[in-house]
Amino acid sequence: MEPQIIQYYNELPYYAEVIQKLNDEYEELLVETQNNFIEYNFYKFQYNILKKKFKEFKKNKKIEMMRAFSFSISFVSISIVLIMVNNLSKR
Repeated sequence: MEPQIIQYYNELPYYAEVIQKLNDEYEELLVETQNNFIEYNFYKFQYNILKKKFKEFKKNKKIEMMRAFSFSISFVSISIVLIMVNNLSKR
């Protein structure tokens, strides 16, 4: 590449300006990437909190269902015993 007359008057050669523009683009992309990474970590943290709360909710629901099921089994077994006692007393 032959030097051009205009390069004589410029402070830096043309290729140095191209490199400077590339460096500026790199800086902008680096800042954008860092911001995206910060945002990603924020949402990841929020996701982990919600995941933990959901697990606790599922666990509590499971315990409630087990209690309700055991109560219904107890109620049914008491009912059966009462029916049997009632039938035996009739004889």
